[in-house]
Amino acid sequence: MTAFFTVMTTIGLQGQMYYADAFNACAIHKLPRLMPFLWIPAGIFETVVFTITVGKVYRGFKITRSIGSDLFLVMYRDGFAYYLVIILLRGANILSWLFLPGSYGFAGLFILFSVMSVSMTRLQLNLMKTAHPPL
Repeated sequence: MTAFFTVMTTIGLQGQMYYADAFNACAIHKLPRLMPFLWIPAGIFETVVFTITVGKVYRGFKITRSIGSDLFLVMYRDGFAYYLVIILLRGANILSWLFLPGSYGFAGLFILFSVMSVSMTRLQLNLMKTAHPPL
């Protein structure tokens, strides 16, 4: 699905790109129509992984009446927060690509990547803190 949207977007960009001397980079006159839909496959993948994780936690809880160690608790908590924020940002990016000027779509892209980096760093730091509590 991602390959399809990528190919269609690339085809849509033919003849639209030019070299902008002011930015020392390539630019486009018009945004491709399919660009907003490039966010959908990643959102579907994250939803599938999240759903599988929730299913595993539920099955494990039914058997043991516990969600596991503190490490698992941190992973579940941060994973849920990550999923919620990323899905909301992906939805906002789709809407910005559809209804706002192109610069807002690109701003949303960079915000999403920044939040992903911060979320993963937060998860790693929380796991380290949980695995090695202060003495």
